[in-house]
Amino acid sequence: INLVEARRLFVAAAAKGHAEGLAYAGQFLVLGQGGPVDRTRGLAYSFDAAEAGNTQAQAFLGVQYVTMSIEGNDYARMPRAISYLERAAAGGSALAQNTLGTLVYYFGVGNIGADGAKAVRYMRQAVAQGEPMSMYYLGNLMVDGDAWTGENRTEGWSLINRAAQAGNARAMWKLAAAKFQGTLGQTENKSEAARLMRQSAEAGDRNGQHAWGQMLYFGGGIAENKAEGLRYTRLSADQ
Repeated sequence: INLVEARRLFVAAAAKGHAEGLAYAGQFLVLGQGGPVDRTRGLAYSFDAAEAGNTQAQAFLGVQYVTMSIEGNDYARMPRAISYLERAAAGGSALAQNTLGTLVYYFGVGNIGADGAKAVRYMRQAVAQGEPMSMYYLGNLMVDGDAWTGENRTEGWSLINRAAQAGNARAMWKLAAAKFQGTLGQTENKSEAARLMRQSAEAGDRNGQHAWGQMLYFGGGIAENKAEGLRYTRLSADQ
């Protein structure tokens, strides 16, 4: 792997108007891969690639616009972001499908408003492509019996298990919490709960860090370690 050389070649391809080169060059510059961050030029490359019909660039640019809207508390870009994301989702981008399902329509960022039907539809599209975050969110709705999905704990836990196995830290926390208490259709298994909760905390999930910190501090099913418990609780608080 040589990110510096890859960046140079992608930028060279972008200069010739190559759509895929524009898409990759945009990502490398915006994310600072293989060199310094150059957000302005990177977004310009991504825009050109997106307008040329490149699905990868449409998804990336849509996510960037959503992120910029949230960080700047200015949602004027949201209609354009959704337009790019919907085009990318129709083109098969799991990133776009997941962003629309779990962020745009689940949380209803900006003035969009939550839309259960759209959220679930896009989540299912992303799940069909193995996207772990959508697996967690959709599974969570089913386990909790949300009005958008109804209760289906068999399918819900199956999705959450798949997400946890794929490394999704929030899914690990959800499964661990249910196993620790023996709730939501899960059999109580404190040792397995502790294993999953530790993995969730170590992977950086704030819910996992809080719960693992409490388990360590109070000795909940594991050896008490107040210093480590406080450390994980602080990590969670910082988030």
